[in-house]
Amino acid sequence: MAYFLVLRKRYSLKYLGAVILAGYAAAYLIIPARYFPQFPFLPYLIVFSEMLFIGLELFIAYKILTKLPGLLREYRRLNGINSLFLFNAKRSADKHLPNHKIGSVFVTEFAMFNYALFSWKKKTSIKHGDSFTYHQKTSVNAVYIMLIHAIAIESIGLHF
Repeated sequence: MAYFLVLRKRYSLKYLGAVILAGYAAAYLIIPARYFPQFPFLPYLIVFSEMLFIGLELFIAYKILTKLPGLLREYRRLNGINSLFLFNAKRSADKHLPNHKIGSVFVTEFAMFNYALFSWKKKTSIKHGDSFTYHQKTSVNAVYIMLIHAIAIESIGLHF
């Protein structure tokens, strides 16, 4: 029902798999324990799907780590021209990971960690092109740290 009512315009097997997994997880939480003997495969299916999800994450990490030397070379080359981290990281990811949404997500997450943890005292240098500055005494770093904690806590809860 959720697949046809919520995801009705997106006919894809990856969405169907996520909906089936969510249905099994909801059934595991909803069905009383005395009825579990009728569904002995349910815990194994949930554990298998979680292992499949972790395997996908490891595969993504492997793909990014194999492309990392080229990404770093391209980033350093672009950093000599323009010191804006997000701009340089996205351009280098577009060159070495073309048409990969996962690469875009990785760059955005990494940029958030970089801006929250490493860019507090870094000065920007722009040799050509237009740029803008932002007010230096904002609480944007506190917001980034809060978002990082929220993402980490929710990820731990989701995997648990």
